[in-house]
Amino acid sequence: RESTIEWASPLVALPDPLFMMEAVRDPDGTAVELTYTFLNEAAAGLYGKSVDEVLGHGQCELFPSVKEAGIWDTYIGVIESGSPTSFDVPHFNENDVEGSFRLTATKFGDGLLVSANDTTAQVKAEKALEADRATLRATLDSLMDPHVLFEAVHDERGQIVDFRFADANPAACAYDGIAYQDLVGSRMLEHYPGVVGAGLLKQYTQVVETGQPLRLDDVVYPMETMGSQDRYLDISAARVGDGLSYTWRDVTDRHVAAARLAEWQDRYRLLAENASDVVFMAGSDRRIVWIAPSVTAALGWDPEELVGTQLADLFRPDFKIATVQDRVELYTKGHDVNPEGGFLFELRTKSGDYRWMSGHEHALTDPDGTPVGVVGGLRDVNDLVRARQEAQR
Repeated sequence: RESTIEWASPLVALPDPLFMMEAVRDPDGTAVELTYTFLNEAAAGLYGKSVDEVLGHGQCELFPSVKEAGIWDTYIGVIESGSPTSFDVPHFNENDVEGSFRLTATKFGDGLLVSANDTTAQVKAEKALEADRATLRATLDSLMDPHVLFEAVHDERGQIVDFRFADANPAACAYDGIAYQDLVGSRMLEHYPGVVGAGLLKQYTQVVETGQPLRLDDVVYPMETMGSQDRYLDISAARVGDGLSYTWRDVTDRHVAAARLAEWQDRYRLLAENASDVVFMAGSDRRIVWIAPSVTAALGWDPEELVGTQLADLFRPDFKIATVQDRVELYTKGHDVNPEGGFLFELRTKSGDYRWMSGHEHALTDPDGTPVGVVGGLRDVNDLVRARQEAQR
């Protein structure tokens, strides 16, 4: 008919698939099939068939799975109620038609006018995004360090005045001692008002405004959630949208351990520097890396003059030759070779004469047992040896 041609012509040219179906009823009036009465080229292309291969055929004939997928019931509901509807088909795969679709059905006579939108690419992208989010969530949740996502809170002038917890991993909730549902949605200043006075809020704001990441090490902060106890933190923050990806590590134990180690090192150095004995340390290359200032009183050398030299360079030549194998055992194999009572030998002083010294040397090894050097102690026994020699004479 002329009227049919008038409205059908523009529908044929539409880029989106469009088709019409008419109900086929049994003698009781129950719809048993929907027969294609019209489809445009886009719909035929979606089916991978020509228009003539589809026209006159029933939908259930071509795609029996529409009943199992619930599509048939939805179509019949539109015909019976007269109410149009749109719905998604997440995945369809039958008779060479595969993909995801959004269908809009409207009653048309005793049938339907249906438009289809191929959402396959969109659904795949959403699934990929969801998979990425799940991977990111699993990664963040598995982190031992606390991590939170902050959203900036602006005042009426657009200035950042606070940050809101948008997300947090289990480590962050455990560190703060706050349940996830109570933490997310709350504000930073509710829990940590001290960040203002500490200048941290200003630095966090600059990260959002400039996009420059922030890295702070050994920040001392009186942690409010721990009774304002001073904690040492390594902090990392980066801009994400209008907020922050924020991670921190409590390094208080590391700081305390380092402070104690430095304290003990200072004590040992003080003890070594003020002892009457000459304490020294040499590397695996046998060269002195440190020697106590007491060497000046004993031999006249300044410590700096001996650093980088070998102690054996001060031996009398005959003693140096006699102890070659001992030094190999000590420095190369990491074996202590001290005789009972220690070594007794003469060392050359800065003035060129020799003084009698007694000493012990101990090999230093790494955890694998590899020699890394020697630590030793020397005592001036020149007067004692001279007195003994005089007594013997």
